[in-house]
Amino acid sequence: MNTILEKIQKNAYNNPDRIFYKVPRLEREKLKYDQITWKNLQLYSDKIASYLIRHCKTKRPVVVIGHKSPYMPVSFIGCLKAGLAYVPVDISYPEKRIKDIIDTVEPEIVITTEQISFEIERYYININNIHDIISSEEESVCDSENWVADDDVCYIIFTSGSTGKPKGVQITSADLDNFVKWAATIGGDCLNTQSRQLASTTYRRADNVKQPDDVSKFEKNRAFGRSGGGGETYINEDAHVFLNHAPFSFDLSVFDLYLTLYTGGTLFAIPGFVQQNMELYLDCLQASDADVWVSTPSSAELALLDCRFKEDLLPDMRMFLFCGETLTAQTARKLRRLFPDALVINTYGPTESTVAITSVEVTEDICEKYNPLPIGYVKPGTQVFIMNGEGEILPDGKKGEIVIAGNTVSIGYWKNPLKTQEVFNTIEYNGHRFYCYHTHDKGYYEDGMLFYCGRIDLQIKLHGFRIELEDIESNILRISGVERAVVLPDKRDDKIVSLTAYVVMKEKVQSRIKARKYIRTHLLESIPEYMVPRNYVFIDSLPMTVNGKVDRKKLEGMKNVQS
Repeated sequence: MNTILEKIQKNAYNNPDRIFYKVPRLEREKLKYDQITWKNLQLYSDKIASYLIRHCKTKRPVVVIGHKSPYMPVSFIGCLKAGLAYVPVDISYPEKRIKDIIDTVEPEIVITTEQISFEIERYYININNIHDIISSEEESVCDSENWVADDDVCYIIFTSGSTGKPKGVQITSADLDNFVKWAATIGGDCLNTQSRQLASTTYRRADNVKQPDDVSKFEKNRAFGRSGGGGETYINEDAHVFLNHAPFSFDLSVFDLYLTLYTGGTLFAIPGFVQQNMELYLDCLQASDADVWVSTPSSAELALLDCRFKEDLLPDMRMFLFCGETLTAQTARKLRRLFPDALVINTYGPTESTVAITSVEVTEDICEKYNPLPIGYVKPGTQVFIMNGEGEILPDGKKGEIVIAGNTVSIGYWKNPLKTQEVFNTIEYNGHRFYCYHTHDKGYYEDGMLFYCGRIDLQIKLHGFRIELEDIESNILRISGVERAVVLPDKRDDKIVSLTAYVVMKEKVQSRIKARKYIRTHLLESIPEYMVPRNYVFIDSLPMTVNGKVDRKKLEGMKNVQS
């Protein structure tokens, strides 16, 4: 049985009028909010599930395209109730990237939760179709026998691929259940709904959105309530409000989305346009009433640049939960000082092991004792081995590759057996065999905790996104006029902050500004913006080592020569 779907049913029954999802939109330069209740989540996901069951002849995954629309999580749950995996794709991806994913998945149905500017050569459910489906008078209660469960694939998240093609990480229902049950224990009692003592957390509901006891009588032409400066209020007692920063195509979002679903709380989504405007961002944070912050450290560091980001802005904040990139002691200390009642939690895990497999509360003692900070204690049901290049398991204190075994390790990449075989295999330890994922991350154990110390290949993490540098390089080489290209990370305080591309053009560069614009423009057509290098160095030839390989260290010294 799927624990998450059972929890959704229970939470919707116990607190039908509680807000499940809330997201800002910009209307006449002011923030307004779209929102959906738990009752609506249950009703609409059942209707979408019933539709998919009737129209899907196969069990192929459903591609769901959008950004932070309420219909994104509704569609996800609808897929799971129909026994289908979903593939989240952010609408900010270039058209080519989206079509590559669709071609790889070969879905029977694509769901677009927002308007798109290009044609999809497959049957797809658009935003208008969704309105029609959820407004239907037809009763739709999806039988649990249809649900994904156990070893059924729950979702597929595509990561950057070293060949220029993204890889689809398959996560099963059992993987997700095991992860969420553990995630709900992070911070001790912090995520226990009974532990949050709130007199009232108030949300506004539009006057013309009815919430009758009989869900079949829901207003036909209203998909979700829109709230603003007026309307009826109701109380959201003792429920956690999780902040969602990451797009749903990034596995960090699994943390906040499924913790919300599991605990019966509210997910307050922060779309991209808000994060790019500090005034809107702070207004949005203040309006959120959030008590659990989920993001990469970079998102918090951006907020910390503004002096208004402190406890007065988020008085209910009880936990900062970080994953996806390195958390520094400096950032942790700032947060602890500005939010003295909040826990700062550091976690670690690749997409291939279902978001995260370690956690630790970053206290002042830990900040004082360790540099870099530990990524935490390994969760129950998981074993992490540190291995050398010969496949030997190393003792504590020795650095080697982080290899993960346990009940949240992916079954492999979608339709990519060669890449699956490269990093997923079994190892024998103390007379037992373990199915493992080889992360290519370097780490070591100390004091019972795991420490991360970089990559052992050309894969990096930037702002929480996992990026294959070879993927970027291969896309640069596809641009007309480019002879050779190498991409390297730029670091500040041992943290990757940007990317620099070293490019050899077929003809002499007359204007570096024009050449930079030319390459960036073409890259934005093929890869997501977060993968596009910020800096460009144009050189006549790439320096080589005596072994005939590109001398990357020498390249790094060239950045100061020209940019």
